[in-house]
Amino acid sequence: PSGYDFEIPRMEMAEALRIIGTKEAKGNDDIIVMLGDRNDHYDTASAYIANGELTLNNFKYGGECSISKRGVPYCKTEKRNSAEFESVLVNDPQLKDVGGTLKYKKTSYWLDEILIIKRSLKYALKNKNILGDYDSGVIAIPQNASDHSLVWVKLNWKE
Repeated sequence: PSGYDFEIPRMEMAEALRIIGTKEAKGNDDIIVMLGDRNDHYDTASAYIANGELTLNNFKYGGECSISKRGVPYCKTEKRNSAEFESVLVNDPQLKDVGGTLKYKKTSYWLDEILIIKRSLKYALKNKNILGDYDSGVIAIPQNASDHSLVWVKLNWKE
């Protein structure tokens, strides 16, 4: 749909990972984490498919969504599914100023991601009384080591 071949395989892989992750979570105590180099910004079609807000069906012929040249979804309706996974990086208020995990030509991008199945987000909270404040971070690695920053989340197993 975008004229670029790279986004479609990412969309397919994102859907497969999300489906496998949700099927593997058999009980409420199972913690499912998807993490790695997404190689795309947090607002692309593959990112929305990975978290569950959109599916491949939204993009099929006659579907309600298409994608831009950058991979951002454009949908006829703003209605989306409830996300099954949440980013403990992009959604952490302390990381808003970080801007991303890669800086290219003065622009920051969230290429690297840590998504946790929503029912397990309580384990990633810095303070269990403050929803959305995750114990996560980004460490800028020296330029000669990597072009991406290191991302992390601390999981608190104790209730």
